[in-house]
Amino acid sequence: RWRFCVLPPSSGLSVDSRFGVATHLDRLSPERIGKSLDLIALARIPYVRCGFLWRDIEKERGRDSWERHDALVKAATERGIRVLPTLAMAPAWASGKNRPELDGWKRFVGAAVARYRSEITWWEVWNEENAPNYWPYGNSNFYLFLQAAREASRQANPDAKLILGGLSPDVKTPEGGDAA
Repeated sequence: RWRFCVLPPSSGLSVDSRFGVATHLDRLSPERIGKSLDLIALARIPYVRCGFLWRDIEKERGRDSWERHDALVKAATERGIRVLPTLAMAPAWASGKNRPELDGWKRFVGAAVARYRSEITWWEVWNEENAPNYWPYGNSNFYLFLQAAREASRQANPDAKLILGGLSPDVKTPEGGDAA
C-alpha cells in the first residue's frame, strides 16, 4: 500500500531541489517503474536513488546487460526526474577473498559513467560500506575501490561527480558502540 503527499505549487520545490527518494526501481518491471515514476513526478520529487548493481548488470565477465537501466533512465528523464545511481555489489565471478576484483570494477564504473554521460552527473559509490554484510573487506580496500571509481569515472566523463554510499546506522564498533 502506497501513501503519497502531493505538495502544493507554493511549496517552492523545483528541479533544483536537493529533495529525493531512495528506491529499488531497478528491481521492478518496466510497467511498475513507469507507475512509480509517475507518482514520484506527481509528488514533484526531482531525484531518485536506485541501484546500478554490478552483479545484475555484468552477471558474466564481459557481458553487460544495460536494458533495464536504459529503460529506467529514459523513463525518469522523460518525467524530468534525475537518477542518482548506486554503483555497488560485485558479481560472483569478481568476488575475492580480500576484495572484489579492481580491474573489473574499474571497467564497470567507466562503462556506466560513459553510457549515461548525458543523463547522469552524480554517482554514489557502494552502499552501507561501513556494514560488514555490504563491504566485508575493510577500510583500506574500500579506499582502493574509491580510487579506482574516481579514475574510471574521470576517464569516462571528467564532469562526473562521485559521492560516498549511505552509511548503515546499525553497525557496532568492536567496543559495542554505534559506528555510524
